[in-house]
Amino acid sequence: MDKLISLQVWSTTYEFVLENAEGNGNIPARYQDKYQNGSYDLVLVFCDTDKKPYEQYGDIKRKINEVHGTEHAADQVVIFGTTDDLIKGNIGVQGVQTR
Repeated sequence: MDKLISLQVWSTTYEFVLENAEGNGNIPARYQDKYQNGSYDLVLVFCDTDKKPYEQYGDIKRKINEVHGTEHAADQVVIFGTTDDLIKGNIGVQGVQTR
């Protein structure tokens, strides 16, 4: 994400706040906190699927769906990637807010 931000892919109207969840197990709670505190206009989750354990990704999506009370919310906010250059090996939550 740092690389995409440095390339100014998005409008400067938005400020991107990166947070490394420091492990798959921490992602749902960090997402819920960022989403429910209302500080961000958008909260996204970026997961590096090059790293194990892969089965935890289904669990991450299930828990995010529970936060929203629907079966498909995670399809809109979870982005799985395999390029370390893109996400720098970080697994985490990103908040986006209007400047």
